[in-house]
This record gives sequence, structure tokens and C-alpha cells, in this order.
Amino acid sequence: MRAGRAIEHDLDQRSLQVIKALVDEYMRDGQTVSSERVSQVSGLDLSASSVRNILARLEDQGLLRQSHASSGRKPTARGIRIYLSSLLKLRQPSEKVTDEIRLGLRTESTNVLAKSVPELLARITGMVALVTLPGAAATKVAKLQFAHLSSTRIMAILITREGEVRNRLIEVEEELSMRELEQAAEIFNETCAGECLLDAKLKLRGLLTALQSRIANLLRRMLAKLAVDEEGDGRKVYLAGEENLRSQAQLLEAGESLDEMLKLLHRKSLLLRLIDKSGDAKDVSVFIGAEAGIPEMEEHSLLTAPYDIQDDNVIGALGVIGPMRMKYHNIIPLVRLSSVLMQEAVHKISSSYGQRP
Repeated sequence: MRAGRAIEHDLDQRSLQVIKALVDEYMRDGQTVSSERVSQVSGLDLSASSVRNILARLEDQGLLRQSHASSGRKPTARGIRIYLSSLLKLRQPSEKVTDEIRLGLRTESTNVLAKSVPELLARITGMVALVTLPGAAATKVAKLQFAHLSSTRIMAILITREGEVRNRLIEVEEELSMRELEQAAEIFNETCAGECLLDAKLKLRGLLTALQSRIANLLRRMLAKLAVDEEGDGRKVYLAGEENLRSQAQLLEAGESLDEMLKLLHRKSLLLRLIDKSGDAKDVSVFIGAEAGIPEMEEHSLLTAPYDIQDDNVIGALGVIGPMRMKYHNIIPLVRLSSVLMQEAVHKISSSYGQRP
């Protein structure tokens, strides 16, 4: 599990045990935890007074906070980071849950996959879940076909290696014969199968000057249409479970943080910024509260994991967003498992489309 921030504190075993006891209690009911309660559940043979001294030191280190002198304490994002990095025992998903996810990923389309994964994760975790797909320019080609709609209107039908079908309308000045459409598709498929659209454009550039102008013009227009994503920046975000945040509002410390979080979920650019924070990670990345660097995330955590098609070529990521007080011991393994199973499913889709005539 990759941390969003390095741990700099050198804590002794007693301090770690106190943090574990306090965070366990806080995760259970969300209430501040008294020194007496920590003393009872920590397993340490220490008085409440000794525990208070340890808690005071941990607070000075920024790992705990106390709203006022007579109240109990709760962990900060940094305290939860210590807990996740050193003290958390992960609970692997059951065979039933694994089979449920695997069954839900049986499809021949990455677009369908990208919708089903967040729905599954949102239902199983009770959080918000999301999946990203690459932009049009990064999409790898499996097969291209053309179809006449009228004398000057042609439909380009591109099947991607991920199983997605992209249709684009192309306007031409004069009618092309069926044979010309077949030739154009044949040239494209022989030259560009398996390439991303950006590379396909480069590979075709030299050929287009030598081709019959009508076919070359059609291919140029087709590439221009397909390489531009209709949504702007290119990447797609599939989201599910927004209603889960509303139902778990009691896990948040301030009602306004829920409103801000719900607004964030409708801002694609911010969601992509969050997902991009995992960078080139090979495993689950966890960002707790302020670690995400976005004000709306102050009371939330983000877990992300990448997936690729082949040769470590990352094409997207999946993630879970929820209150900082989420059940990390369950959700981290679920995100990891979903990433692995989604990657397997994408590999199968990519291979099957690459083999189709």
C-alpha cells in the first residue's frame, strides 16, 4: 500500500499501541476517545494518567487533536496515516465477494466495464467509487469500418482494443464508392491496427501523400474526428455511489463538508486531479484528508489503484472516496482486488478484439 506522505515520526511501541487503541475506538463510533477508555482497551498496564501523558505528546506531534481541555481526543489525518502504515491489519475479501466482482466484470466492452466496476465497488463498500478511461488520442485501434449515410455523409465506425465502439459523422464534397470506402478502411487497418490514434495519425501521414486524394481526404477527416474527444480533455470518468455519501453523513464532522464533497463529484477536472495523484503507483495509494491537496477533501479519504492493458501501459485508474473514518481494513483490499480483476478483464477484451477479423 502506497502512502500519500512519508512517515517522519519515530514512535516507541507504547505510543503506537496507544494510537492503535484510540483510532480503533474512533473508527468504531466517531466519538472523541477519553484517556480512561484508551487505558482500558490498549492492553497496556498503564494508569489513565500515564496514558494522558502519552496522548499529550502525540497531540504535540500533530497526530491527535482535542477540541477543548476536558474533552477526549481524535486522530488527525497524520495520526490515521501512522495507523494505516504501521498498525492496520487488512482483511482480505471473501470468496463470495471476489466471485461477485469477477462475475460483474464479464463483458466485451471496456465502457461497460468502466460503468459496472464503480457500481460494484459503491455497493460493496458503501462509498463513492469511480473509474477513469483514457482520452480518445490514447485509444488503441482494433478495426475501422465506413458506412454510407447519404451521398456526402459517411459514418466512420472505430472498434478499439478496449472493446469500445466510436462513431463519427464525416462530411465529404463528393460521393465515394463502396469500393473506395473499403480501400480506405483496408489501408487504415493494415497500417494502424494495435496503434493508438496519435501514432496512427503519424504512421498514416507519409502514406496519405501517395494515396488517391479522395481516399486520403476521407482518412484525414476521419482521424481529425476520432482523435478529438467530445467531452474536451479526453479522459472519461465513471462515477457511482453518490447517494452513499448522503447516507453516511454522520461519519463527517461538519455538514458543510458533505455539500462541498457532493459539488466536487460533479467537477470532472477535480476528480481527474485526485486520480492523477497516484502517479505511477503499482499498488493502492491512500490520500487522507488534506493529503489530497483539495479543500473539499479535508474530511474525506481517497483510495486509488491503476490498471493497464499490457507492458505496464497504464490506461486508467479506479478509486473510492469516502469519509476519513472509513473501514480501511476492508476497503484497501477491495480496491486492490478490483484493480487486478479489472486489469485481467481489460486484457481479455483487448486480446479478443485484437484477434477478430
